Amino acid sequence: MMRTEAATNNSGNATGSSRIVPPKAEGIAFCTAFVLVFLFIVVGNLLTIGLFAVNRSLRKKSLHLVINMAFADLMLGILSLPLYIHAVGYSFGL
Repeated sequence: MMRTEAATNNSGNATGSSRIVPPKAEGIAFCTAFVLVFLFIVVGNLLTIGLFAVNRSLRKKSLHLVINMAFADLMLGILSLPLYIHAVGYSFGL
């Protein structure tokens, strides 16, 4: 009976210590890269939507897909990237 308890404790400790945490410098580099991508996505799509809003000659049926894609990409960047940046930072222990 004592032997099974020791085996249980050892397997519990092995499971807890088997998680490898990557270096914080790598996490900071990843988060910085994702923040830059986030900024490029938001600024680029806002400029695209603004260009179509200001210039009336661009409002054609053939360009509605471009406006729709810019808006969809903007929403995806605004909603998902901050959550992903948080998840990556949490997994690196930041």
